[in-house]
Amino acid sequence: VAMGTLAFERGVLTLGPQMAFQRELDEIIEHARHTGRLDDAIASYRRAVALKPDFTNAHCNLGNVLRDRKQADAAVACYRRAIDIQPDLVEAHCNLGSVLRDLKQLDGAVASCRRALEIQPDWVEAHCRLGAVLYDLGQLDDAVVSYRRAIAIDPGHADSHINLGVALHRL
Repeated sequence: VAMGTLAFERGVLTLGPQMAFQRELDEIIEHARHTGRLDDAIASYRRAVALKPDFTNAHCNLGNVLRDRKQADAAVACYRRAIDIQPDLVEAHCNLGSVLRDLKQLDGAVASCRRALEIQPDWVEAHCRLGAVLYDLGQLDDAVVSYRRAIAIDPGHADSHINLGVALHRL
């Protein structure tokens, strides 16, 4: 915890522009993930949120780490808080859709992915995640459409190609 806290405090002292702070914080968290120190990552993001409660990226990133730790309900709360602060934050809607899918709350997952696509219609990851939820619901034709939209936007998106193949195989 000390490494993450010290690095975080250093980041706060040299805060400067928010983007520089976010990059530095992301590097600390990524290091924590790779070294198995997710508790440090969680502590750093919680400290960021305590210092700056409207810091949507910190809420989203905390949600991501909590999801990695299999704390889905806590991750949902983080994404919802980010959305409360910034309703058009596409990443929060898309990530919320993913964690709701994990929780088998598929209707909510569809709604979250569709909201992400309302905000940013060309976001590949949202199309791919929507396809996965539609697949889970047994709506294979709609899942295929979502995967094909993702591929049309980014022909190199491997997950969409794989998922499309699985859906087509099941049709």
